[in-house]
Amino acid sequence: MPGKRTRKTSSKQLSTINPDAAGLDVGSTFHVVAVPPDRDEMPVRTFRTFSGDLHQLADWLTQGADLSQIHGFGPTVLRLVAECGDDMRKWPTAKHFTSWLCLAPGNKISGGRLLSSKTRPSANRAAILLRIAAVNIGRTQTARGAFYRRVAGRVGKAKAVTATARKLAILFYNALRFGMTYVDPGVAYYEERYRQRVIHKLHRRARDLGFSLVPNSAASAGVEVS
Repeated sequence: MPGKRTRKTSSKQLSTINPDAAGLDVGSTFHVVAVPPDRDEMPVRTFRTFSGDLHQLADWLTQGADLSQIHGFGPTVLRLVAECGDDMRKWPTAKHFTSWLCLAPGNKISGGRLLSSKTRPSANRAAILLRIAAVNIGRTQTARGAFYRRVAGRVGKAKAVTATARKLAILFYNALRFGMTYVDPGVAYYEERYRQRVIHKLHRRARDLGFSLVPNSAASAGVEVS
């Protein structure tokens, strides 16, 4: 008809921005999840909202990035992806990501002096999920669990939750953006690294004061010294 505009359709295909992305339609009773058609014989699947089904969904998705390797996440990782997305490139670095979550120290400096390093209060739902994961990992016999317990014993549980949540956020960021493989080294590894850091600080402090530390061979061998 004269005067009627016709809509032109483009024959160009849309470019792929993130080949590892998945689409999630989150419902109250079931979730519909889609992955690229070249990744699976059944690229679109439906999962119920029960814990067992969510674990199956997590196992299926964690094949483009294995987030199940990070202790403390469990089914929570699906909600994290829903809150943050799976394209971490919108945060240039892990520091930008933890800052967005309000898990990075908010240093207040005046006149060259640090007045406060408290984290900013936030209702960010992703940060809340990471804090819950931090509490869960604090009960595990893992390196992160040992870190949580040591910080809690030194400065309290509230700060331990924030510090552990920040570490988990960094692991989450690196796993999604770079495909990082993480294997927890265990409690013994963490305790030994902590011991070496303490010894290094003692040696440095003694050197600054003009002294040197000498290892107690009897104590290191487990012999009681009177």
